[in-house]
Amino acid sequence: MIVYGEPKLTRDIDITLGIGIEGLENIKNIAEKLNLKIPIDNPDKFVKIQWCYL
Repeated sequence: MIVYGEPKLTRDIDITLGIGIEGLENIKNIAEKLNLKIPIDNPDKFVKIQWCYL
């Protein structure tokens, strides 16, 4: 949308949470209870890598 200036409809919701790495297990548990899919194969590794860049 930003590049082309036109809205693009997708069937997902992107959520960014402002929590520390220690909250990952809670988030995974909540996502599972709400039947939400985390679209990353290894969220633990992803969060640890991203956390290093902050």
